[in-house]
Amino acid sequence: EVLKALRAEGVLLLALGLFAARGRPTRRGWFFAACTGLYLVVFFGLAASSDYLSRRHVLPPAALLFGYAALGALALADALGRVPGLAARPALRTALPLLLVAGLGLGKALRPDRADALPERRAAEWIRSEGALAPDEAVAAVKQRIGYYAGARFVDLRRAPHPDVLLEYLRRERVRYVVVDEHEREELLRLTAKAPDALAERRREELDGHAAFVFELRG
Repeated sequence: EVLKALRAEGVLLLALGLFAARGRPTRRGWFFAACTGLYLVVFFGLAASSDYLSRRHVLPPAALLFGYAALGALALADALGRVPGLAARPALRTALPLLLVAGLGLGKALRPDRADALPERRAAEWIRSEGALAPDEAVAAVKQRIGYYAGARFVDLRRAPHPDVLLEYLRRERVRYVVVDEHEREELLRLTAKAPDALAERRREELDGHAAFVFELRG
């Protein structure tokens, strides 16, 4: 999730900045190292307790490292000084890395919002509102946040040892409900075709042409 939050270009600049600042850490360096280590422990606790960790949790403390990313941008600008035509143009060398990062970020920002995520969230929240799960029962899905919104232990559908033993895997993990979108639904039904009565559809949430489904695991 740290890599997703900072994205590839941010991680690259951060790595260049840390390399440029190599050597014996100053008090500032030890402070940032302590903060980073502390937050990693917090992230581990959050993931262990709620089975959910996302970029929104990671990005605020990761912002402490942006100074090193800025240092990386300056280090990259210095490296560009070896390119013919850029040696005598320090302002352009500094602007190029920043324009690259800004262009990549703008491209991501202009992508349409994922409207398909809301039906899945509503489906998970329906499970939570029903209050029918026993303490040892779980919710299975592809996306980790489903377990968080359902208020239940999360089981990853992709962790089955083999597709042919998916149902056995779900029963062993004490899964009560399975939440999938329309594409995942087709694959789920295909994998459980030999036992068509094993799953019963309990809920369907639709919005803007996207749908999510809640299946109850029988037996």
